[in-house]
Amino acid sequence: MASLADNLARLDALTAELQSIGKAINTNIREIEDGGNPVQTAVAYHNTRESYEGLDEARKGIYEMSDRLNKFLVPQALEKAGTDSIRIPSLARSFYIVKKFSATIIGPKEAAYDWLRENGLSELVQPTVNAGTLTNALKTLILEEGRDAPEELFKFSSYNTTGSSKYTPK
Repeated sequence: MASLADNLARLDALTAELQSIGKAINTNIREIEDGGNPVQTAVAYHNTRESYEGLDEARKGIYEMSDRLNKFLVPQALEKAGTDSIRIPSLARSFYIVKKFSATIIGPKEAAYDWLRENGLSELVQPTVNAGTLTNALKTLILEEGRDAPEELFKFSSYNTTGSSKYTPK
């Protein structure tokens, strides 16, 4: 069985190859655009669509792996190592823990909207409440002002993710 590093290198090479193939196919499609026969065009469409669906399935799997690394594995590894950041000169990147928050209305919307209005947050209430705006408002209310939001109306939680930035190794 290949190592993680070997498989990631293969994935990187495959991504580059897929980009190259995509450019070549685009050139081929331009050639049939002006007067290509309908059978050839329909076959090209069918095969492209099937390939796209397969690639989309693979992309979703890779996204799930990336998301798991981002939200769980890297923050856990940093915490276990007793640090909140690392620098990797070979990548010229720093990685660090970023604390994020999430807020969702889980109870009856009208009751939640009423509570928001009664607690000075009426500007949040539109035909819908924007999730990002709600998260920021509840974060301020709960963490900075020390007030609680009703648990039967709102779910408020935090989670760690991985931040990354470029740096120049010395």
